Amino acid sequence: MHSPGLPVIVGCVLVAWLLSRPSKALAAVVVTPTKPPAKTPAKTPADRPSSPGGLTPAPTSWAGFSNFPIERSAQLLAQLKQGRGDLPFTEILTSHENYRALLSVSAQAAQLDGVRVSLTARDQLKLAQHLGAGLLTKSLVNRIYKTGLRLAARPQPWSADGPGGRGTMGDLRRIVEYSGIVDAELARTPGHEVAELIANEGKDWIVTRGSIQNPGRAANYGLFKPSGQPWQPAALAHNLDHSDYSQLARFVKNQAMVSFDEGKSWTPDTVDRIASDPLMYRLVSDEILPYPRP
Repeated sequence: MHSPGLPVIVGCVLVAWLLSRPSKALAAVVVTPTKPPAKTPAKTPADRPSSPGGLTPAPTSWAGFSNFPIERSAQLLAQLKQGRGDLPFTEILTSHENYRALLSVSAQAAQLDGVRVSLTARDQLKLAQHLGAGLLTKSLVNRIYKTGLRLAARPQPWSADGPGGRGTMGDLRRIVEYSGIVDAELARTPGHEVAELIANEGKDWIVTRGSIQNPGRAANYGLFKPSGQPWQPAALAHNLDHSDYSQLARFVKNQAMVSFDEGKSWTPDTVDRIASDPLMYRLVSDEILPYPRP
């Protein structure tokens, strides 16, 4: 029988020493496998809009906006006045007899972080003033529809409001969802990659003689059917604080160029003055609009 070699003796001594140490030393060499901690789903703010099935997740920047339409409209107005929105303009040409006008109109509905903005008429008028612009007229909405890239209208059913009907027409969730529906329609419309003017995204607040003479009422119009007839005829059914998911923000800049000789020469002018001119008003409106405004 032979004596154990030195390596065996050293190994036995090391084990005996480890066993004699406190459990903390064992912990350094004995590793117990553990399951990775379960992932906690990200919390969604209570007022953050969402779509059934996750169709149109709202950008995080919209999470803090109120679901009360008047309050939210004021919040959106403040953001847009700070220059955070996307409000591109493009030129259109109108004509009547020998007269011509070059007008700067919204190239598409105003957006904030990729979502189309819905404002009350009161706040849209404030934003228009800030931009040096005005509301569109019925005539200009028609012109944009005929000239621009024409989207198929996608009005949502009243039943989508659930019990009580009209109570949720201005709901934040519906605004975000509708903007996503318009995005999908735009993406499937041929020519959208190069279009400079997008038409028929939604309804417009407009200026009419009736809205000027009835300062507490708001006129709206638009969202055209395939026949070319609007879902929303020009009307004064709403007050200045009405909210509707499909009521979008578009404008016409007040500064314009006019020609009295079929475009041979051009002169600076304003949309307000043109609309009040008995010879030229049809360049911007189908009715004479009083100016200066009351």
